[in-house]
Parts: sequence; C-alpha cells; structure tokens
Amino acid sequence: MSSDQAFALRELVKRNSGDSSGCEGDFVVVVGGLPGVGSTTVARAIAATQADQGHQTLFVDVAGNAGATAALGANASLALPDVVEDLSLAAAAIQAGPGKAFFLPNHPLPEGLPAEQLQEIAKSVPDVLGQLSAGFESVIVDRGNSHTGGWRKLWNDAKSVVVVTNATDESVMGAYAAIKGNVPTSCPDIRVLVNAVDSRGSAEQVWGKIAAAAKRFLGLTLRFAGYLPLAVEGASNEGVSPVLENDATARLCLRRIVSDLDDSERAVGASIARSAELAQSKKSTE
Repeated sequence: MSSDQAFALRELVKRNSGDSSGCEGDFVVVVGGLPGVGSTTVARAIAATQADQGHQTLFVDVAGNAGATAALGANASLALPDVVEDLSLAAAAIQAGPGKAFFLPNHPLPEGLPAEQLQEIAKSVPDVLGQLSAGFESVIVDRGNSHTGGWRKLWNDAKSVVVVTNATDESVMGAYAAIKGNVPTSCPDIRVLVNAVDSRGSAEQVWGKIAAAAKRFLGLTLRFAGYLPLAVEGASNEGVSPVLENDATARLCLRRIVSDLDDSERAVGASIARSAELAQSKKSTE
C-alpha cells in the first residue's frame, strides 16, 4: 500500500468510524457449510471483483481459523480483535488486500475459550462491522465454515448472507445445517452459491435441493447467488484467487455474482420465480 493510499485510508476511517448511525447491515457475509468448499476463496474473489469495478471495498477475516489472513500472508500484528477492543485502531490495522481491496486480518481463536467469551466475541464483531461499513462502499466478511459460538447476530445484521457449497451430498447437507443453525430473524436475503460445478444448470439443481428444504422446514426463501466453475489445474494462489487469474468463465461468473449483490431488489423476483419453477418441475416428475 502506498503512503498516499495509507493516508487516505486513515482519514476515511477516522471520519466515519465514530458514527454508526444508519450503517448497520451494510456488509455481506460469506460462509461455508463444510471445510474445503472454497468459501474463503469465494469471499476473496468477490471482494477483489468489487474493488476492481471501482467500489471502495473492505475484506474482513472473521473466520475462527483466520484462514484468509494466512492465505494472504497478511501482517496481523494489529487485527480484528484489537479493533473490537478499540475502534480507533482500525486505520492502523487495515492494510492492502486482494486485488484493489483493503483487508482487515484476524487472529485464530485460541482453543478452549469459554462459551461466555465466544458469545461476547460473536456479539461484538457485527457491531464493529456495522461501524466500519460507514467508511466503505462494500464490506465483504469471510466467516469460514465454523457455525458455533452464537453467530446468529452476524447473520441478522448482514445485508446478505452467501452460503457456499459444492455439489456433493455432504456439502449440501452442511450448507443446510449452517442455515438451520443460524436462522436469522431480520436478514431476509440468504443466497446459495455453488462452487466447483460444470454449469449453471448443475448449480441450480444443488441450490434447488437446499432451497426446497429451507422453505419446507424453516420457512425461508433462499436465493440463487450464482456458481463458479471447476478450479483450473495448476493455477497460482497469489493475488486474488486462482479462478480470477486463469479462468475467463470464472471472471464472468464473479461479475454476475457481484452485480446481483449490488442490485438485490431486481433479482429477488427472478430468483423466487426460478425456485418455484424448479420445485414444480420436481413435483411433476415424482
């Protein structure tokens, strides 16, 4: 990060982080149902794509294992826990991230933390994200794949929650379990993004399974966030993400995903209609 960028960031955060009015909910949470489905890679790619399109984007690592921080090789001498304790440290903690995005690193949670302490962390982090979102056009949060510790508030406060899965039955069940364990009371926009599939049609079938179960047993309408194709063999892990660097189809898919996140109201009707269409098609074949 250049000295000019660093100065501009410090001024931006100083100017906005003290006023949390009207900013709650201006962040997107990306979660995975199981380890290995690619939720951290997807979150990084979404953040980088938004930044590349000119949005002032902050990518935040909230995962218990701090996976994004490790993957980016970030300096975590100051990190999310420090900012939770003292919001004035945000400007010093935020650094250059994937692509043109900014990044707030994290520390891995120590093993054996008391449940009360985990609950306090889960309660405090969404409030800090809401305050930070006042200083950025977009905040993308990588929650990883851990769904314990009372993180329902994070889902409640988010503008959107993107649940990442792949096509395996185990992953599909993991995605549904994550949704069931964090059923929000105030965030109506939960989406399913299917990673590592060969076509949109295959992805919609996976989404349809999860959406049907969520509608029947939880009363939730899940939207289709999109899909990303199979990973490219031999892709580099530097920069944003292997799929962004080497796969034109993936870049196109990411642009569509980001466009949908930026224009959520327009997509609601089409997504719900497609969900009903898939459900009707399944019923007619039974």
